[in-house]
Amino acid sequence: MKAHLFTAILFVGTLMGCQSKMIIFLDQSWNRDNAKNACQVYKRTSNNSCVRIPQQMADDLKREFASAFLQSRACKGVNISYDPVGDEAMKDYLSGWSLTFDIGIAGRDIDYTHSAWQMLDHKTKRRFEGPLKDVDEAASQICMLANGKHELALHYANHILSEHVQEEQ
Repeated sequence: MKAHLFTAILFVGTLMGCQSKMIIFLDQSWNRDNAKNACQVYKRTSNNSCVRIPQQMADDLKREFASAFLQSRACKGVNISYDPVGDEAMKDYLSGWSLTFDIGIAGRDIDYTHSAWQMLDHKTKRRFEGPLKDVDEAASQICMLANGKHELALHYANHILSEHVQEEQ
């Protein structure tokens, strides 16, 4: 009897461990190109160049986000792929999410208060976006969306937005 119970518990545990995690594909090519464009606009409007090359900016933002992602409890059940999408990952890409960052520039470097994230759910074609002012909050919101907690993530975003409006007043 105990052996059957143990086997049943082990089987259920194995099934739970086999559940696939949602995958978010971070598009570093977009992020680099966006940083390049932002630096070009910044140079035209301010007559100053960015202090770092666009690839460095995109890599730094990726590291900031990766750190916040690893620390967020909301990201349990979500995987991030930083690799370009190839043939072997296309099925996961089409059933997952893509994430990009729009990089704001001020003082010749990344300005998180004017940076934003965008995410696309490839299954439903729904788009979401939010501020990168606080990368920890952004990671939590992104993971809530990927985990299907749209209402909670949107409520969270509205709360952050109302706090931001109050700060500006």
